[in-house]
Amino acid sequence: MKKLLLAMAILVLATPVFSADAYVGLFADGAHSDCDVYLSGGFMPFNVWVWFIAPSVGVQAAEYRVVPPAYVIVSTPTINPGISVSLGDALAGISVAFFGCQTGWVWTQNISCYLTGAGPGYVRIEKRLDVPAIQIASCELGNPIYPAAVLNHLAIGQGCQIATEESSWGAIKSLF
Repeated sequence: MKKLLLAMAILVLATPVFSADAYVGLFADGAHSDCDVYLSGGFMPFNVWVWFIAPSVGVQAAEYRVVPPAYVIVSTPTINPGISVSLGDALAGISVAFFGCQTGWVWTQNISCYLTGAGPGYVRIEKRLDVPAIQIASCELGNPIYPAAVLNHLAIGQGCQIATEESSWGAIKSLF
């Protein structure tokens, strides 16, 4: 019996722990290619798209909040039609769940905003106040929760910076 328990303990300790590499970024376009906004004068409309890069285990749900600077007026959010449940709002904190598993790039919201100042600054993506991190629920059995790393914030009045840490998607993007 002791040998069986010892063998099980070794097996558990020797099993690698997998984590999902999920990323989230804010973009000014539906093609997730423009991550900065410049004031062209007056009361300028622009969009904030919330994009996730799903890990290999997929994304079933996500939780986050969007934090704009004082000179950004937030107007109307559009929720991705592939989302079945949306609780809360982007400014206070939102939880969304998709009808099915999502892979690759997937957007959760397109938020209409108005820029009333030139910046510089950022519309930031942050964790909801009641959870430990920006997080996703994977498509694995039981939908385990994983943190999502910030790829970028939406820059205002300055060029955006894509994360280029060795452990981020930005490291790959910086090669191109």
